[in-house]
Amino acid sequence: MKSLQVNYFGKNIVLENCKKVNMKDLLKTVKERLKYELMSVEVEGITFIQTKTNYWGIRYWFSCPKCERKISVLYENPATHTLECRLCIGLKYKKQRFKGMIEEKIGNL
Repeated sequence: MKSLQVNYFGKNIVLENCKKVNMKDLLKTVKERLKYELMSVEVEGITFIQTKTNYWGIRYWFSCPKCERKISVLYENPATHTLECRLCIGLKYKKQRFKGMIEEKIGNL
């Protein structure tokens, strides 16, 4: 049986006694810190909100600068060039704007 050799520190050091840095654990820690830092930053008057989901997750939202509603998409207001939610700007989907009107279908005649 081989005996342990003394290393250049003058001690018998084995792998189990050394501190270990695992890439997976390091990335997890960095991602959590980055998310925390991002959530505390306010960019051009837009704040970020986080809510808990049912299964221990976290969902991230924007806060509309005008109405403070939590939303996932901001749009640029063409008149003021500010970011707002679609309800504040008054944007509607195509189907909502032309509700009740007959759409022309070309090509299926």
